[in-house]
Amino acid sequence: MARLYTPTDSKPVTPQDGSKFTLEEVYDMLDCTTIEMIGLQDGIIMLIDEDAIMRQSPLNNAATHIAQRSLLGNVLVCEWRQFS
Repeated sequence: MARLYTPTDSKPVTPQDGSKFTLEEVYDMLDCTTIEMIGLQDGIIMLIDEDAIMRQSPLNNAATHIAQRSLLGNVLVCEWRQFS
């Protein structure tokens, strides 16, 4: 199941069509216009705002813990097959 991590909390999310997130959906959830993909294990990916540093987005502690690197702003964690 996909999960959206914000700097203050997290919640499960579902693609509008029930199977795959569109780029527009991800832009909206992350509040950005450019994304970066981070591959984790077992087909899991993180989608992050590529410009989070320039935008001075706050640290996302939960996502940082998962990725083992500092991440800022909103972060979507989902299976590779859930992103088109």
